[in-house]
Amino acid sequence: MGDLASSQPAEALLLLVTGASGNVGRALLPELLPRLAAAGHGDVVFGVRNRADARRRFAGTPLADVHSISMDLAGPRPLAAIDGMSIRGVLHLAAETRSGQLARNLRVNRDGTAALVGLARERGHVPFIHFSTPLAQSRRPSPYGVSKQAAEHVVQDSGLPYAILRPQFLMSPLRPGMDGGFARLVSLAQLPVLPFPDPDLVLAPLYVGDLADAVLGWLSHGPAGDVCAMRGDPVTFRTFYRAVRRLLGRGPRLLSMGISAARMQRWEAFARCATRRDPSWGLLGGHDASNTADGGLLRGPTPFNIALERCLLAA
Repeated sequence: MGDLASSQPAEALLLLVTGASGNVGRALLPELLPRLAAAGHGDVVFGVRNRADARRRFAGTPLADVHSISMDLAGPRPLAAIDGMSIRGVLHLAAETRSGQLARNLRVNRDGTAALVGLARERGHVPFIHFSTPLAQSRRPSPYGVSKQAAEHVVQDSGLPYAILRPQFLMSPLRPGMDGGFARLVSLAQLPVLPFPDPDLVLAPLYVGDLADAVLGWLSHGPAGDVCAMRGDPVTFRTFYRAVRRLLGRGPRLLSMGISAARMQRWEAFARCATRRDPSWGLLGGHDASNTADGGLLRGPTPFNIALERCLLAA
C-alpha cells in the first residue's frame, strides 16, 4: 500500500473508503475499483484502523496498490490523517460488529459515522454512501444493531446527499483469507454431512458485482436519501447447498434434523475432524432421497446460478 501524502497532490479529489480491510470491503472493492476507474472517478484512499494488518489482508490482491491512511474511528482524533485532503465522496464500510460491547459499538458505529458526516459537510456536502445492516431494523436489536440504527439516524439527519445500504448476504469470488458469511456457508456445504437446523431457511444472496454496479450508480449520479435493503433473488438454504455441491462436483447430501446452534458448532468441528481422518466418511443415516430432485433454480442460467458459478469457479 502506498503512502498517499508522498505521492498524491494535496488538491487531488479523493473518494474516501473506510473499512476496506473488512469482510465487505475485501469482497466489494475488487469489483468496484475497476468500475470506478473505467467511469473516470479518479483516485481512492482507504482509511484503515491498522495499516500493517490491512497490508497483510490485501497482499496479492488489487487492493494492495491503493493508498491508505490510518483511521481509528474509536480514537480521540479519528480523522487527523485526512487534514488537507480534498474529499469528493465517502464510502463508509467500517463497523464494529462485535455485539455485547454496546459502548464500543456506539463509539465506532454512531460516533465514528458522525465524525465522517462532519467531514463530508466540511468538504462541500459531498455524497455519503453508508453501509448498514438489516439488524438495524430488528425488533429486538443486538448492541451492534442498536449502534447501526443510531448511525443511520446520524446519516439521515446530516443534510448530505446520502444512500443507506443494508446488504444481507453477499456472494463474492472466494479469495484467500475471505472469512465472511458466504465463505463460511460454502465451507459448510463441503462437509460430508450437514445437520442444518432449517434447510428451508430463505436466503437472499446478492452478487457482489451487482452491488458494485449499484454503488457506482450512486457515486455517478448522486444519492438522494435512498435506503435500500440490497437483496438478491430468494433461495432456500437447501437450494444453495445443492447448487454449491453440484458446482464442486459433489453429490447433494443434506440431513434435516432439529439441532441447536451450539450443537451445530460442535457437530461442525467433529465433521471437519472426521473428514480429515477419513475423506470417504459419508452421510449419517444414508442418502436423503428428497435431495435427488433439483429445484427449478438449479436448472438453467438463472441469475443465482450465474453469480454462484462466478464466485466458486472464477477464483
